[in-house]
Amino acid sequence: MRSRLLPAGRASDLLLAVRTALIMAQVRVVLTRGGLPRALSSYGLTAVGTTAPGLRTGAWDTRARHVARVAGVVLKLPGLRSTCLPTSLALARVLQRNDVPADVVIGVSAAAGFSAHAWVELAEGRIDLSSHPVHAHREISRLRHGASAPS
Repeated sequence: MRSRLLPAGRASDLLLAVRTALIMAQVRVVLTRGGLPRALSSYGLTAVGTTAPGLRTGAWDTRARHVARVAGVVLKLPGLRSTCLPTSLALARVLQRNDVPADVVIGVSAAAGFSAHAWVELAEGRIDLSSHPVHAHREISRLRHGASAPS
């Protein structure tokens, strides 16, 4: 029987799906026990500021698109679905573990009261698994794996 959730039903997709679910569980634990500072430290993320140079290009190939699609399906499943920050941290971690550079971006909006939102950006575009209109949020922080803090 073919899975409707995972494209092509390959064993590698199942492994990716399981790893994504485990990463999401780990992100939730780290955020609950240590907050955002511990999560940043645990995952090697550094705030690079809003004027940081963009990610290197060439990463948004077929493999990157596939990883993002499988991880996105898994992170929307009941029991794994979460708010934007843990989802973005987990998605970025899955992408990074598959050699796809990804930034977690945090933005705010005061359009209809105050709201904050987090999403993932790659060199070639944004991945947002929520229904929030990202364009309404102004970037206030960009978190990058393996980057050095701005001086």
